[in-house]
This record gives sequence, C-alpha cells and structure tokens, in this order.
Amino acid sequence: MRRKQGALVPNEVGVLCAVHRLTKERSSWGVHGYEVVQEAYRAADTSRIAPPTAATVYRALKRLETIGAVEATREDTDTAHSEHPGTPPRTYYRLTDLGRGLLADALHGRSGSAPDWWATLVPAVRFTVD
Repeated sequence: MRRKQGALVPNEVGVLCAVHRLTKERSSWGVHGYEVVQEAYRAADTSRIAPPTAATVYRALKRLETIGAVEATREDTDTAHSEHPGTPPRTYYRLTDLGRGLLADALHGRSGSAPDWWATLVPAVRFTVD
C-alpha cells in the first residue's frame, strides 16, 4: 500500500516533534540527528514503548529534508575537527515553515498522527506550535 503524496507517517511526525522541541528548548539554530535519536529513546523510555532505530530516525530526517519540511546544514570539516575531534562533520536540522505547518496539522488531527512512543513530547510541542 502506497501512502498519499505529502502524507507523513507516524515516525516522521515524531521526528518533526523532536526537532521542534529540541530547537525551542535550546534556542539553537538546529539539532543534529543523533540528538533526535536520543530524544526518541528518552520518549520511549518514559512511555515504555520500543523506540525507533537510529536508521528509522535518519531515514525520516532525509525524507523530511527532501520534501522541504526540515532544512539541513552540514558542518564544514575544519569546524567539525576543531569542535569535536575524531568525529565526522555533523548535519544540523531545523523545521521550515512547511515543517511547522505539517506538524501543526498532524497534532490537530488534520493529517498523519504522532506515534505512540512520542506521546510524551506531543503536549509540550502542541503548546509551542499553536
């Protein structure tokens, strides 16, 4: 079964929730993928539901970037090596206006739905999206 064009699957809604919440919480330009993965594990731990795999989160981020819901900025190599030696350059994500609209629609039941393991994020995110 194919999904409708433009429709988000629950994991994508959850990733949008996490990117939005973490960016607001830290007043930062964006968050890197590993932070989103960690947020998924924290949310799953409090709801006692198995979290998505890192691959699932990164796949959702890539699709969200492709449709324009998140904007990605990649660190240059020099910055990466000076700020966190021994690791590859990070990619930072933030919501676009389209992403905020898709998230608001999903949280208000107009399209898509948040997955169970993000239930602990939804009340806080709904408040900041409205």
